[in-house]
Amino acid sequence: MKKKISKEVPETITKSENNGPKFFSYLIIFIITFVALIILLDTLKSPLINVFPGLEIILLNLFETLQDVKLFIIDLI
Repeated sequence: MKKKISKEVPETITKSENNGPKFFSYLIIFIITFVALIILLDTLKSPLINVFPGLEIILLNLFETLQDVKLFIIDLI
């Protein structure tokens, strides 16, 4: 009454490489991280300027550039 055990290897299912959604998820994560970094820099602007005096000009230029990009995107719509 011994049962036969089949030693057949089951077929493997191959996944197709689809990098489209992966790229967009990385892009969204990059944008969220960039916005969070800007909010953090804006929040800690006063203590950071005391440590790094040249940072005030850099932050002002960054905020002006972001404002220009925002206006450019609005003009495209």
